[in-house]
Amino acid sequence: MKIEREMPNNNITKQNPFLGAVAGSVGAVFALSLTFPLKVIKQRLQADSGNPVSVYDGPIHCARLTVKKEGLRGLFTGITLALPNTAVWNFVFYFFFTLLRPIWE
Repeated sequence: MKIEREMPNNNITKQNPFLGAVAGSVGAVFALSLTFPLKVIKQRLQADSGNPVSVYDGPIHCARLTVKKEGLRGLFTGITLALPNTAVWNFVFYFFFTLLRPIWE
């Protein structure tokens, strides 16, 4: 016995590229805001790896030392430049992705 199901109508040709761009941009900014402290810790560990005497013992030690010396704001050093950059690039990417997607499908 064959069961037939009706597939939902995913009419992607009617999507607004501007709305897709805004959604992609907001999502990317939100994701960057959550993961930025990990990026800062990674960069500090990479910069410390070339030193003969390491300042940090590992990622947790780096995070604790950063918060102790600079406060919680230290984990978000540089985010003011990264957020607009991420917002603009993702807006452009998702605008054209949404606009040109029907051509590929």
